[in-house]
Amino acid sequence: MAITVPQEGKIWQLAAATLGVESLAHLVVELLASYVKTRPVDILGYLRSEWLGAEALQALLEGQRLAAKGPRLFEDNPNAVALPNGQRYHLLRGIVGALPPDTLTKDLLEWRLQLDLGV
Repeated sequence: MAITVPQEGKIWQLAAATLGVESLAHLVVELLASYVKTRPVDILGYLRSEWLGAEALQALLEGQRLAAKGPRLFEDNPNAVALPNGQRYHLLRGIVGALPPDTLTKDLLEWRLQLDLGV
C-alpha cells in the first residue's frame, strides 16, 4: 500500500492521540534504535507540523533527541524536520504496528496485516 503524505500525517496524529506524546516519543526512540540503513545513499524527506500536528511533531523531535539522532531542522522553516526516507518508512511501519487494531481504519488495518505477513 502506498502511503501519501496526508495519510502519513494522519497516522502520526492518530498515534499522538492514542499513545500520548511521551509514549510516542519513546516509541520513536525504540524504532530509531532498530533502524538498519539498507541504502548507501538515502534521500531526505521532510515532515511538517501542518501534516503531523504539533503534538506528533513534538514527539518526533523528542524521540530523535533521546535517540541521539539529532533532528535536522530547516532554518527557513522550524516547523519541518528532515528525515531519510528509509527512516520515515521504518517509523511509520513501527507506529502502525504499535497502534491498537481497533483504532486503525480499514485501509491501515489491511496494510498492517500485509506488514505482519511480510507481503
